[in-house]
Amino acid sequence: MTQEVVGQRYDSEKNQLPYGGAVDINGNIVWAVTKEEALATRERIKKAFHKK
Repeated sequence: MTQEVVGQRYDSEKNQLPYGGAVDINGNIVWAVTKEEALATRERIKKAFHKK
């Protein structure tokens, strides 16, 4: 889905960026985060801040 939305006009009603991304000043989607990237980032953060 990530590549499908890049370049499109952002519409918050469509939930086009469920895991994050960036929109330029004109409202066009520049890049989007995939589910896999979001989960990997979440795991790195949990590992870094997890109390032992």
